Amino acid sequence: MADTADVVVSSSLSTLSLAEDGHPALSKTFTAEEVAAHKKSTDCWIIIDGVVYNVTSFLASHPGGKRTILDMAGKDATTKFRALHNPEETLRKYGQDLIVGRLDVSAVPKE
Repeated sequence: MADTADVVVSSSLSTLSLAEDGHPALSKTFTAEEVAAHKKSTDCWIIIDGVVYNVTSFLASHPGGKRTILDMAGKDATTKFRALHNPEETLRKYGQDLIVGRLDVSAVPKE
């Protein structure tokens, strides 16, 4: 089992550990419905690779403009995000302070 690195998430004051897969292993989980309630410019959450981010404070500084993020507000933005960014580099640079939890995958309907 790989070692975990503890990081303090300033936006939620929670402690997270990076799991073996490199994703944050947070105790706080959200359903897709809970994330969907956060779809305004004053309260904007997105999902990337099963991790929930509160990107409200990042909207004004997003190089592609806030509209790009707001179009995916409250939704899973993984596909569009990966098409436009180097995920590891971008999330390492901007994402750590924006993490609020993980998507509860047990509540996601299977296709």
